[in-house]
Parts: sequence; structure tokens; C-alpha cells
Amino acid sequence: MNIFEENPGRVLIIIRHAHRFKKPLVDVDNGLSPKGKKQSRFISKFLSKLHCEEETHLYSSPKKRCIETLTPFAKKKKLSIQNLRSLNEDFLLHTSIADFMEWWRKESETAKVTIVCTHLNWIESFFSENFSLPFELKKGGVAILFGDRKLKIFEIRQSLE
Repeated sequence: MNIFEENPGRVLIIIRHAHRFKKPLVDVDNGLSPKGKKQSRFISKFLSKLHCEEETHLYSSPKKRCIETLTPFAKKKKLSIQNLRSLNEDFLLHTSIADFMEWWRKESETAKVTIVCTHLNWIESFFSENFSLPFELKKGGVAILFGDRKLKIFEIRQSLE
């Protein structure tokens, strides 16, 4: 699938971080579990099939599990991952979504595809504010949107396994 042939405008791909490692009394900012590492490899394969490496920028919440979710794709395509504070789960979400949308409209002038990895509460707020939809994306799920000023949903993949 070549995402550029099917969609006018810019592409925004939102990924919910893969399954994280949970262990009592361990740092809250922990990385991926073995299941999450497997999910991140599926995400990398899926993104590679989109043929979106040209003019693609990767952004992540500063949390380790988000960065690790994007890492296999970033390494495969030799792209860097930039931390974006407005994707973090512990920001005030309304402000965070508004800040993100303002930033993305400027970013999309220089990048054909923007891929972000973030958290469930951020994703729920994003879809509520932009589409008035209650929405939940499973861990390791991907939402593909496109458009220049007004976003449209192209595809939702709840699971890539």
C-alpha cells in the first residue's frame, strides 16, 4: 500500500505505545515488555509497507515505552526520533492537544508524513477534540489520518499481530 497514492495532503500517523513492562516497585517510566517488543516489530513492518519513509518525521512522548515502540522502524529507515513534550501523558490534555495541533500544522509544511507515539489518554482527547468521537486505541494500535487543514480518518488498526 502506498499511502501517498490514496491520500491528498499530509499524513499523520498516531501510534499508541506497545505493551509496557510492569513490575512492582519499578520505575514508572519503564520500557517495553517482551510482548511490547514484539508489537513494536509488527508496527515497524506495518509502517514499512506504507512506503512513507520519504519526508517522514518521527516524534514521541518522552516516556521510554513510546520511544522503544518507534525504535525498530527508526533504525530500519535510519530516521531519528524527536521527543515532543505535548505528547506526554501527564500534560494538561486540552492544552496539550491544542498545542500539538498548532505545532503539527506548521510541521506538516515540512514533512509529508508525521508519525507520533503517545498514550491512551492523549489519543482519547485527540479524537474527542478533532472528531467528537469517543475512541480507544489498543496498545500497539495505529491510526492513520490525512488532510491539510481538516483531518480525515483513513484507517484504524487496533492490532497488527
